[in-house]
Amino acid sequence: MAIFAVMAFPRTGSSMTAGILAQHGVWTGEYRHGDDINAKGHFENLHFKQIVKKYKKTGIHRKPVFDPDQCFLDDFMLIQPTDPWLIKASAKYWRLFDSLDPIYLCVRRDRQETINSCKRVKLYFNGIEKSYDEHMYILDEIVRHKNGINIDTQSVIDRDYSSLVEAFDRSGIEFKKKKADEFVDGRLWHFNNRED
Repeated sequence: MAIFAVMAFPRTGSSMTAGILAQHGVWTGEYRHGDDINAKGHFENLHFKQIVKKYKKTGIHRKPVFDPDQCFLDDFMLIQPTDPWLIKASAKYWRLFDSLDPIYLCVRRDRQETINSCKRVKLYFNGIEKSYDEHMYILDEIVRHKNGINIDTQSVIDRDYSSLVEAFDRSGIEFKKKKADEFVDGRLWHFNNRED
């Protein structure tokens, strides 16, 4: 079973990354569709999001020694995702998904571009710079210890899909450039370095 875990900080391109997977038939289930924040949709399963909220309250994702039996495999399976499928969430919750043995996609974007984009959609908060740095540290750890794949979303906007192709190769799914090209829209990508 191929499972993708799209791990990110807000406004880094995780919806675009998950959307490309969805265009290739990767199951997302019910998700929040396009709006002013993400015109093409969020691709974050609404039921999975509720499960993450449930476990977030327990603080289980912060425990130094994580018992996979305490994870929510059973909760996931009640939703009955079809193979292949994806999870999209904040990088800080990666340990909740680890017993699923997913292919981790570590989504990254320039720090200032990300913060500017958060401001544009009113997701800015005090301490955002520190939170961004903490997320990037977590992504580094996932790459180092869990064979995560870095996805540079500016490269994806520029039609360089090489990091995504690696993820597809691992899953055994054929990557189709035409599908990615049809989905990716640089006009929706705000605050890239070329605009500043």
